[in-house]
Amino acid sequence: MYIYADSTSFLTLGILDNDFKWKEFTVISERKVGTQIHAHIYHLLNKHNLDLVDIDGFIFIAGPGSYTGMRVTEGMAQILEWQGLPVFSFYHYDVPKILEEDKGTWITMAFRGEWFIHEWDNDNERQSILPIDQADSVIRSASQPVFTSYQHTVQDLFEKNILTSIKETNEMIFTGAEKIFPAIVNNRIRKHLFYFRTPEQEFKTSAG
Repeated sequence: MYIYADSTSFLTLGILDNDFKWKEFTVISERKVGTQIHAHIYHLLNKHNLDLVDIDGFIFIAGPGSYTGMRVTEGMAQILEWQGLPVFSFYHYDVPKILEEDKGTWITMAFRGEWFIHEWDNDNERQSILPIDQADSVIRSASQPVFTSYQHTVQDLFEKNILTSIKETNEMIFTGAEKIFPAIVNNRIRKHLFYFRTPEQEFKTSAG
């Protein structure tokens, strides 16, 4: 059994069996809920009559996303590692590549009126943080598939006809679990947290 967690935006939790099939996959839609991840995981385990001794590993999304939510999840991951539980982590924009999308553009809100963009074409990758108007131009002119973590992160940027063409990596994780998670676990992938900015930049005030 594996616990899955994503606190990059909303909190998504799941339990996978040893064949990487979902026993449960749930999105908890309240904002700031990532700070309550310990209680939610305890509830999830209790619901399935499981204890930590029944768990073979902890898998979580290491970004990009909310600084506070990801720090809480990373802190829990480190405690589990100290207790000897294998921990694995990857990025939202890794998902299309694992599912053999050889080129694409992945976007999400980076706060402060800016958008994070990760583009790839086979082995060539580039990242940028752009103001809304520039991000809008990049996406509208993109010739490759466009992805985001959750539709709600881009719903204020595009009209409905464009939104329907943007693929959600959270949904891809749900439907593609049996291909995604063996690739993560068998290759022992453990990526560092990916922040949009340095902590100093993230928490800089206008007075600073």
